[in-house]
Amino acid sequence: MDIRNCPECGDDTMNAGLASWPGIDGPVDVTRCASDECDWVTIDSDLEVRVVDAHAVAA
Repeated sequence: MDIRNCPECGDDTMNAGLASWPGIDGPVDVTRCASDECDWVTIDSDLEVRVVDAHAVAA
């Protein structure tokens, strides 16, 4: 399922590309809020991995 609106602020989301993730073999899809004021970010929801420190991922 694609997340089209940020669950934090309601703004649109955008694909932020691929990234390496600790404990996961291979790159994962990253989705972030389109608003620069919001730090919400998630990785591929099919992996069932929760982002704990969104600020570190967004930086």
